[in-house]
Formats: sequence, structure tokens, C-alpha cells
Amino acid sequence: MKIKELAEKAKAAYPGSLGSLPDAKINLLARTIFGLIKDELESTAEGSVKIAFLGQFKVRNVEIEKEGEKVQHRRIQFLPAAARVAAEGDKAEAADAEGTDEGADSTDLDADDDIDAEAGELDQVEHKALAAA
Repeated sequence: MKIKELAEKAKAAYPGSLGSLPDAKINLLARTIFGLIKDELESTAEGSVKIAFLGQFKVRNVEIEKEGEKVQHRRIQFLPAAARVAAEGDKAEAADAEGTDEGADSTDLDADDDIDAEAGELDQVEHKALAAA
């Protein structure tokens, strides 16, 4: 998907917040956000980068064999937020069946508990950022 298409979808989904902004500003905002995510992933040596509502990127360095030589290769795995929440729910259900509390209190993503609060904060930040742009 191209940035322009993504910006058009965002504008259609949030006409109250984005409807009055020129397409060029929405495109710039999207490019900036994705650029910041890319920079964060590139600067992470190894580990995970969590982004609220988006998911988690796991960064790791592996050795692969290329033309008979072992070469360091960087792998980035993306786990969408919805898939992670579902997987954690499955883990909690399995733990309930076994009578343990494993997986019951996962705090990796604040997906359910803080959605309303973060959405309100996001609206405030979004308005301030867009007004400054």
C-alpha cells in the first residue's frame, strides 16, 4: 500500500480530525511516523520494539550460510497487536484449564485496559501535532 492510499483511508476513517487537513500534510505525517518506526528498528541491536495499537517487532541477528560462509543476517519479525492479544488469551485459557495463573496478567501490550484513555490522549496529541504542522 502506498502512503497516499493510506492517508486517503485515514482521512476517510477520521473525517472530523483529518477532513480539513490538506492531503500533503497527512502524507507528510504518515511518512514521518513510518520513518520514525524505521529509524527505531534500525537502531535496535537486538530485542523488541513495542508500538501501542500496532504490535511488536522482534529484532534478532542470526548467522546464515551464504556461498559457503557464515554471515550475520538481521531478522525482524512483526507480531500484530490483535494476534498477540489472541495468543495471550489462548495461553491464559490453557493455564486456567491446568489450574495455574500463567498468562493471566500479561502486560506486554496495554491493548484492552488503556484503549479509551490512550485514544483520548491520542486525539489531544494529534490535534496539537497537526496544528503545529
